[in-house]
Amino acid sequence: MVEKKSIKKNFVWQVGIEVTNMLLPLITSPILSRRMGSEALGIYSYVYTITYYFFYFALLGMIQYGTREIAFVRDDKRKLNKRFSELIYFQLLHGFMIVIIFFVYTFSFSKYPKLMMIQTIYLLGAAVFQINYLFYGLEEFKILSIKTMLIRASGVVFIFLLVHTKEDLPLYTLIMALEPLVDAIVLFLIACRKIRFVKVSFRDIFKHTKGIYLIFLPIMATFLFDTMDKLMLGNMNNMSQLGFYSNAEKTLIARKLAVALSAVVVPRMSKLVKDADDTKFQELLDKSIEVILILSIAFGFGTAAVSSVFSVVFWGKDFIECSKLIQIMSFTIPAYGLTYVINNQYLVPLKNEKIYIRATLCGAIINFILNWVMIPFYGAFGAAIATLITQFVVLIYECVAIRNNYLILIELKKCIPYLFFAIAMYVIVKIIDGFIIYNVVTLLFEVMVGGFVFSGLCLTYWLLTNNDIYLNIIKKIMCRRVLISKN
Repeated sequence: MVEKKSIKKNFVWQVGIEVTNMLLPLITSPILSRRMGSEALGIYSYVYTITYYFFYFALLGMIQYGTREIAFVRDDKRKLNKRFSELIYFQLLHGFMIVIIFFVYTFSFSKYPKLMMIQTIYLLGAAVFQINYLFYGLEEFKILSIKTMLIRASGVVFIFLLVHTKEDLPLYTLIMALEPLVDAIVLFLIACRKIRFVKVSFRDIFKHTKGIYLIFLPIMATFLFDTMDKLMLGNMNNMSQLGFYSNAEKTLIARKLAVALSAVVVPRMSKLVKDADDTKFQELLDKSIEVILILSIAFGFGTAAVSSVFSVVFWGKDFIECSKLIQIMSFTIPAYGLTYVINNQYLVPLKNEKIYIRATLCGAIINFILNWVMIPFYGAFGAAIATLITQFVVLIYECVAIRNNYLILIELKKCIPYLFFAIAMYVIVKIIDGFIIYNVVTLLFEVMVGGFVFSGLCLTYWLLTNNDIYLNIIKKIMCRRVLISKN
């Protein structure tokens, strides 16, 4: 049954999805930067950001809410069919309403109507027909991972073959828009083998409205301060600054580790809440926070350390300004990771969305004010500083809000040594940075040195403190490699 599925294996598969979604655009960005230039990329980022607002209104909180609802009934086939039918009918009715509004905006207000019309395809695939939550709730992540990797890789091939100059911007937009639509069609075909659509009443369909909107409010607020900087940069500064900022943001792949972990753990935690198993719920939450903090601290400081050489190698000397943006934005990764875990693995399963809503709305307001003040004077650099401050304000607010019900400070104190290990890694890599010529080899060398320093310090620490959890994981990995080599 579903309960026997491994969280570790599902996490690996989900990391595959999230890293693919972030890594492939990062791989294409050097080619696109040289072929299309920062202005064309800035226009695409601007159009995509506007479309993404409609995407959020079309999808609402369906992924989080749907995952939780499917997890609640997944052991009963009849209830599962009924619950999924209710959710998908609500999603289609609401989604097509948003598509109509999108058309009105495109023809009445948009500066780039041709590109916006192409983005309709994206809106349909990414929101209206999106049913990832069914597979999340069933804890079937292998299917999602393989499908995502194949479709995204195909998109990259088409980009390399067909996109050559800034005149190909509409074609690039079309390729990027088709990916989620193909994705949705494939998932529907697979879902038809696992689920049966049943007749449900309008009352059953719309009984989910309150729950979906309660989750949607904080999600939308989070999205506001995640994308507000790009919209304000495009309107208050210039498209080149937006192009620099968008490229820098693509390097924050490590933020997806928190997304991957939450996607895997939320169905299990929702089931534990339903079963009133508080002990296992607490244990799983503690492990999640510790793991995501270690990983996000390591990747955050590591990304900041290699930012200079990375910018030149990937995008060329014209994009050297991205290095300081990456360095600032990388330090948001630990705060982002912890906030995401608190929101999706603690507040949502317990249906305590009020803290989530207040924190994210507060963050959106602060982010808007900071952007308004800093972008006119400092451009992308000001937007990066605003994002950094906002992310930590939201995290502090939530930690204070839940302190009486969950002793999060205990978990934070456990990770203090890893913060010092990351700082040591950062300093060593930055020292190397001053003595090398920027190329692919030196980039790989810095990554290897940084990884060796951090992992070496962690291993030493675990041996000194007799941390059996991580040491046993390392032993299992080494034993498997020995067995494989013998065979």
